[in-house]
Amino acid sequence: HPIEMTRAVEQSGRFLSSIYEMDYRQMTRETWRRARMSFDRAYDEFQTTLVNAWDKLED
Repeated sequence: HPIEMTRAVEQSGRFLSSIYEMDYRQMTRETWRRARMSFDRAYDEFQTTLVNAWDKLED
């Protein structure tokens, strides 16, 4: 899942902080929700891929 380039994502890169560290009150609720959903989907995909790879290594 690609990370959607929202204003929140742009600001997190500019301030060198993750979307999880940013103050959600500094943006609209919808912008924060979209950015958070985008990062959560990408992390879930990464975690699933990693766990599957570890399972294969154990076999």
